[in-house]
Amino acid sequence: MVIIFFTVNKGATGEEKRNFAKYLKENILGAIDQITVKEINLNNIMKDLVNDNLDTLFKINDDLMRDEQEIETFLKSLEKQLADLTKNNNLQIKFRGALLEPKKAITEFTWDEGKYPNKSKTIADIMHKINEKYTETRKTIKAKTDDYNNSVNDLKLKKKSQNEALTLMKQDYRDLVSRSKNEMKNTDYLCSMLCFVPTGKEKDFEANYMTLADGMVVPYSALRIDRGEDEKMQLYRVIVMKHKKDDFRVQCQSKLRITCKEYNEDELANKPLEEKEIEKLANESTQKKHDLERHAESGYSEVFYALLHLKYLRLYVESCLKYTSGDYYSVMVYTPKEKEQRLISTMIKTFNDTKESGWYGTKEELKETEDFYPFILIKISVPTSILK
Repeated sequence: MVIIFFTVNKGATGEEKRNFAKYLKENILGAIDQITVKEINLNNIMKDLVNDNLDTLFKINDDLMRDEQEIETFLKSLEKQLADLTKNNNLQIKFRGALLEPKKAITEFTWDEGKYPNKSKTIADIMHKINEKYTETRKTIKAKTDDYNNSVNDLKLKKKSQNEALTLMKQDYRDLVSRSKNEMKNTDYLCSMLCFVPTGKEKDFEANYMTLADGMVVPYSALRIDRGEDEKMQLYRVIVMKHKKDDFRVQCQSKLRITCKEYNEDELANKPLEEKEIEKLANESTQKKHDLERHAESGYSEVFYALLHLKYLRLYVESCLKYTSGDYYSVMVYTPKEKEQRLISTMIKTFNDTKESGWYGTKEELKETEDFYPFILIKISVPTSILK
């Protein structure tokens, strides 16, 4: 679905139309099905604005296009972030307490005098209000995102030992070793090494481990430890001379292709506390994720509606620049993506004031730097989920 704002010169229709949207759909776009046309009474919405001179309007229009592009870029990024957070692409817009599908939210849009009053205000005043809302929301989302990402990183760091343990065996080997603590030796001269032997290599390991580290291994000290639920790995304890533990570890890997590490009693003692801290951090991370989702959803709605106000302002400014005050019709058209070009071509053919082909079109068709139409055309490029 593509949403396009059009403004056309009243004189281009040949006569005044009381219901231009109906006339446009039935008499001009009737051959294109699945489109919706809604009239926009810009002059009524903007009637209380303080008028600006032409020079000011030209500058304002440049500022409007710049702000519009920045806000749309932000909303696209926020839409993707929401999809990643919620694993849901069905974006909804909060409007006056109700959640609406994007198309319906745009269809039912009305100017919010409470948030963006235009009575006795300049266009610059309203733009300032819109930018305030956008900037405030962007800062809030960034702070919430940073807070959530930091909690995720803290959790990953705290789970590092647990993850490393699970890379060695299916079950956390520390749970298995804790049942055999009495078999672990750690003196001034001896230490216990934990060896992770793949199933099928036990005989090879038992036949060769005493030859490692220049023979500085306690003979026949290899002790099988209950492997628990792991059918692919057998855990052994081997006692070696402490000053040769690094040699044993390295040679175990290089000669037997077996991973081993020194037994560390502190790892076992710290595991219950570590698990409590992991649980606490996991809960905090979940809460911060929900908090981020809530602010991202409400922030998207707020900035999306701010963008619609900005679109109306730009449509009004460009209409004032292109046509005399009040001498135009404005409509909003919804069309399937695949019929967009046909719609625009039909509008060009209908409102071509030169009656010459090749005078109007897209920048690609004209081989120019900008599109050139006999009307004002402004698209909505968000949310991306409805533009596919």
